[in-house]
Amino acid sequence: MGDKLDRDISATKSEAANRQAKMVEARARPRLVLEQCCFCCIPLRIGSLILAYLFLVGNIVNLIFSILGFYSTVVILPIVPENYKNLVLTFTIIGGIDMVVNLIELPFVVLLLIGLHKEKSKYVRLFLIFLVVITVVTIIERIVSLSLSTPSFSLILGVFLTLLYIVFNVYYIVVLRSHYLNMVEDAKNLPPPSARQA
Repeated sequence: MGDKLDRDISATKSEAANRQAKMVEARARPRLVLEQCCFCCIPLRIGSLILAYLFLVGNIVNLIFSILGFYSTVVILPIVPENYKNLVLTFTIIGGIDMVVNLIELPFVVLLLIGLHKEKSKYVRLFLIFLVVITVVTIIERIVSLSLSTPSFSLILGVFLTLLYIVFNVYYIVVLRSHYLNMVEDAKNLPPPSARQA
């Protein structure tokens, strides 16, 4: 009788473990997880590195243009007619915000590159959170800036560039998040440090 009870208990534990394993398997991978980068055969790690370096170059270029734009609006502010001073002052403030955002963004991009090269998932996660926040702030800043513009070719170009910025950043977030999830999954599958040293 004791032997049968032990078998029933072990069978029940086995069934519970099987149910739990099935529940874990049933939990699908999160949505929007890519297996490759750029819709082709580039591995996520390489694609993430390429996009990170492109992001760094774009950030440096954007920083240079925001500094030049801020400087030019500050220089022309004293000679602007009185009826345009408020508009130029608003663009000066927006340009200053853009410049500060780019200055803040630069160390985060460097942190991302370190995280990607050294496989530090915490650095990548920190950059992902930062990128989501900075994307929302930049979109709001650009909407305000575009709403103050007069209808012209530059307004159409500004809308196009803003949409391009949104598409690029959303895709970049998806690629980086996919690589981050792979990094976390790989870290869970590693043996403990003591077993790796043996």
